[in-house]
Amino acid sequence: MQGLDRFLSENFSTEVKLVEPFRMLHLDEKMAKRLDSWNKVLFTTAVGLALRGLSKSYVNVNLLKEQIRLRKMVYQRLAYGASSLVLSLLILFGASTFMRQDYREKNFRLQHLKGLLNTFSTHQAEIEDLQSKTKLLSREVKALSNVAQNRALWLEVSSELQKMLPDNLWITELAGTISFDISVDENFASKLDLQGKATSYKDVNSFVSKLKSSTLFIEVKPLSSAFEEQAVGKEKKEKVEVVKFSINMKVLCP
Repeated sequence: MQGLDRFLSENFSTEVKLVEPFRMLHLDEKMAKRLDSWNKVLFTTAVGLALRGLSKSYVNVNLLKEQIRLRKMVYQRLAYGASSLVLSLLILFGASTFMRQDYREKNFRLQHLKGLLNTFSTHQAEIEDLQSKTKLLSREVKALSNVAQNRALWLEVSSELQKMLPDNLWITELAGTISFDISVDENFASKLDLQGKATSYKDVNSFVSKLKSSTLFIEVKPLSSAFEEQAVGKEKKEKVEVVKFSINMKVLCP
């Protein structure tokens, strides 16, 4: 089609060149003069067919470009999937190896503990017997300790009362429970009832004041006091008035 090159150049705004099939071939001078630029184009197919007979020619025209691209994408996805599968298998293998090692270690510890339990079970009866004996001994030691401390407490109470007695006052009766028991809250289990006589109320009040100021006695409560007549000697019929008193208090165990 003559003029096709101009048409394409004008409509697509690009340079169009005609194919030169004889560019790499040697032509006879007469033949070269007879051929112009357009006539040469007409020999393109003939020259191509002639050259195919001289050597191997390869057709590089690709009419399946999109299909090949899609095929490459499929191959790439298959490769990525295979790589992911291999990586997942490696992860699973590593995890299973770790779990097997952890299981073996825990099983070894479990067997060791079972051995210790078996050893303990063989001595369990002896241990229980020793524990029961230990409890009995602890109770006995506690009882003995309480007895010793209670004895010391009685002596301390007697000594403290002796120090507080005025010259004209004497104790006629002393009763109560003085017990050192560490299981009792605030150690207020000990109580003391005291009765006595004095020549005057002044001596009784002085004695009560000393009891209240003592760190050994608490809640000192005078219960009663009254005069009574008392004979002096066997031969003499003279009688004197004596104050009879009664005091209740608690002993604070140390």
